[in-house]
Amino acid sequence: MRTDSLFYEFTVKSLLPGIVLGLACVIYVASPIKYIGSFLFSLGLLTIMVKEYYLYTGKVGDWTPQSTFRLLYMFVLNGTACAATAWLFTNTRIDLSAAQDLAAYKLNDNMLSSFILAVGCGAMMHIAYYGFHKGKNPLYVIMPVMFFILAGFEHSIADCGVFAMAEVDMTLTDWTRLGVIVLGNAVGTLVFTKFIPNPQAHPVPFLFKSDLYRDSHHIARAMVASQQTGLQQQTDAQATTQATASATAHTAPASQASEPASPTPHAPSFDINPASNAAVQPAVVTVAVETSADKRDL
Repeated sequence: MRTDSLFYEFTVKSLLPGIVLGLACVIYVASPIKYIGSFLFSLGLLTIMVKEYYLYTGKVGDWTPQSTFRLLYMFVLNGTACAATAWLFTNTRIDLSAAQDLAAYKLNDNMLSSFILAVGCGAMMHIAYYGFHKGKNPLYVIMPVMFFILAGFEHSIADCGVFAMAEVDMTLTDWTRLGVIVLGNAVGTLVFTKFIPNPQAHPVPFLFKSDLYRDSHHIARAMVASQQTGLQQQTDAQATTQATASATAHTAPASQASEPASPTPHAPSFDINPASNAAVQPAVVTVAVETSADKRDL
């Protein structure tokens, strides 16, 4: 497989965030204080954003019919990597027994409750992605993550890690619930991105080269975003030029007014006596010649 292909990049960048969230699930379950566990969990999402990995709950906000397969493939890779990583740590000395109660608490809920909680998580994920994209402040990620964890919202990828740590024998009902949570995460994000579209909020990356030509929706939005960026840069440049010219125009008269009126420093002062003037002139000429010679030496 070519490592420079879109398919390879998409696959690897979808597996890595699952691994990161698997580690985040481990520290949350192992932490005796849920406030600390939720704070440390946010490091997983922050890493995913900084490294620009492909996370389903962060990319689904830009869903289109053309990107459906890509998002489903992304979720499968995210969930599989998260579950495998979290399960791997059940073979260590870390006490992950709390995952049993947490998984039972989630799986014994009714479907409507799971869906609504998943919608809330999707909203928090949009806030985290959009806020960090605009401000690059870690608090934009930490606060929404702690919000949805402490509130008990359902994150479809993290649930895969919890179920794996609890070694749940998934039934058809459990798989259906997971599908409902996946859908709820999407709805919670799409509410924010579809009513007022933002071309740069949650771009779904391409999987094959054919997607570059088939997904006209993303191409058009990318062109609009590029044009807006170019116009903004042009406007900023014009504003900077005008501000500089204005500052120069206001500074120059002030500088001239602040200078005291005095004779030119290098102008020789001559005595009224012609004889004195004759004595001064050769000295001035001599200095000028010596200065020119010095310049030639340099």
